[in-house]
Amino acid sequence: MLDPEGFISEGSGSNFMIIKNGALVSPEPRNMLRGISRDYIIQLAGELGIPFQEKNLEPYDVMTADEAFFCCTPFCMVPAVKFNGLDIGKGTVGPIYKRLIGQWSKNVGVDIIGQACSWAKARPGKDTPGATPYAFSSSGTDD
Repeated sequence: MLDPEGFISEGSGSNFMIIKNGALVSPEPRNMLRGISRDYIIQLAGELGIPFQEKNLEPYDVMTADEAFFCCTPFCMVPAVKFNGLDIGKGTVGPIYKRLIGQWSKNVGVDIIGQACSWAKARPGKDTPGATPYAFSSSGTDD
């Protein structure tokens, strides 16, 4: 996730963003994927009145963030609640993440979280190989 200068840049095929003091913060758009999902989340933040900024993010910024998440086309937004084994914020899915994914769901007319939970319930089991290596909680809670 680090660029050549040691700043947080991206995940493997995904963008990474944090929430700090009510603002959405993204790494500067250099040495990183310039993702469509990232651009859309910036647009969603504008719709919701959430301040946005781009800056170099150090690992300390992630450790002291209120929330964090990855975004990419296949999964829209996936919360990150730990960094190097330590909780990010309260170690749970945060309220701004929920607002952003909720607005995305509203805009496209699909309950994105509900769709992921339905897929998880229909999946034979977490240890069963499938079309994806990812596993989602089927509880529909903040897991």
